[in-house]
Amino acid sequence: MAENKRILIFSHRSDIDGMGPIVLSKLAFDEVIYYLCEKSDIAEHITTSGKTGELYEADYVFVTDIAITEKELNLLNDERIQGKVRVFDHHKASLEIDTTKYPFVTARFEDEKGKCSGTSLFYEYLLSKQYLNKTAVVEDFVELIRRYDTWEWKQYQDETPRDLTLLFECLGPDKFIETFTHKLTGDSQNFLIKFSDEEMALINYKKKDIAHKVEQYAKQIIQLEIADTKVGVVFSAYEYRNEIADYLKQIDYDIDIVMLASIDKGTYSLRPIKDGADIEPVAKHIGDGAQAVTASGPITKETFGKMARVLARLPLEEDTPKLSSHSSRLKK
Repeated sequence: MAENKRILIFSHRSDIDGMGPIVLSKLAFDEVIYYLCEKSDIAEHITTSGKTGELYEADYVFVTDIAITEKELNLLNDERIQGKVRVFDHHKASLEIDTTKYPFVTARFEDEKGKCSGTSLFYEYLLSKQYLNKTAVVEDFVELIRRYDTWEWKQYQDETPRDLTLLFECLGPDKFIETFTHKLTGDSQNFLIKFSDEEMALINYKKKDIAHKVEQYAKQIIQLEIADTKVGVVFSAYEYRNEIADYLKQIDYDIDIVMLASIDKGTYSLRPIKDGADIEPVAKHIGDGAQAVTASGPITKETFGKMARVLARLPLEEDTPKLSSHSSRLKK
């Protein structure tokens, strides 16, 4: 039975690791208000919730799966909500948060199961506080999300985590949350997440569509040299970022790192393609401020200007990326 509490939760808009904590909240609590956010706009959402009164009327305020900065932490470090706030984050950048100053932060990158996800950290908290009872099907849901978000599903050779995220991309956030809240409160004898025939049809169609689009995006790669590192830049929709990086690894494309610029979300991601490739020197050139050494960040005016110059084949400023002499370097 759900706790009779009013919950306000801010979670990541763009992937299933942001959806997981919202579904779990709906299983654990009586009333849940959620804001779907990106790193770039969570401060705006927190401020808006304060103006509407939702921030102060909530019994608990949760932030999950967003690598927030001191700016957002200061907004949450408000005496009017003291003792009500908990932040759960698994991004490496968040490990540097001073938890003596912000004791409401739980930041962990890895544990005995492997790499953590926002959903797994939040689930652990709900169990520890006895807000949620452990069931096999909920455990399965949490683990599927963790394996997809950390890309561990590849080592297990299990397509189910990927199927789950493809279904999310077909349904969209609100429908996904509604669907899986219902699935997880259904037959308690279930041990595994089950997809209906209609859901599997959506998943299979999405797989074919992705395979085609990923190949097209990969053909448009722009090669640069950044910090003595071979980098491929791909401008693509956000939802294809993981698939493109994986495709480039599979075909052994001759770059060290791929930069996936998602103009639709206003963010970029850096992913190693070669084993042992270090993203940090590249991140320092591309990022700025708090995002300087992270694997992803917002596309700022400065970053966008660099990208635009690359596309236009214009000379770049000193210490910025230099174009490769090749347009393509696929290994035969």
